[in-house]
Amino acid sequence: NPMDVKTLCLGVLSCGDASGYEIKKQFEEGPFAYIYEAAFGSIYPALNKLTEEGLVSFKEMIQEGRPDKKVYSINDQGLEALKTALHKQPQRDKMRSDTLFMFFLAHLIEPRARQTIYESYLETHKKYIAEMLGEILGEIGRAHV
Repeated sequence: NPMDVKTLCLGVLSCGDASGYEIKKQFEEGPFAYIYEAAFGSIYPALNKLTEEGLVSFKEMIQEGRPDKKVYSINDQGLEALKTALHKQPQRDKMRSDTLFMFFLAHLIEPRARQTIYESYLETHKKYIAEMLGEILGEIGRAHV
């Protein structure tokens, strides 16, 4: 089975307390953006289930002019459940890519356009690598403070 959203949420919460919105942001802009896609609509049901199962708890934070925000925390049972999930055999990685689809049909693309697509793909991945290294080095730096 692929990692379920509950496990993904536990993983984010193992790094620190977060609201559902902040968890979503970790998959859109944070370190998990390069690794996994979590549908926003599935995060809140997963957090509710984790709360029911006693793996996380939450505090209601009052926000002025906005609805109260629930900030979730992982507990010891949640951490154990996460560790168990992390010891399973991972599924084979799946990749969806417009660019690779285009490369597959490259014989139908004019050479100059093909070159542009390739260069753009290369630049994007160079940026991903630089950002991932920055995140990793930042995490290492924070861990040693």
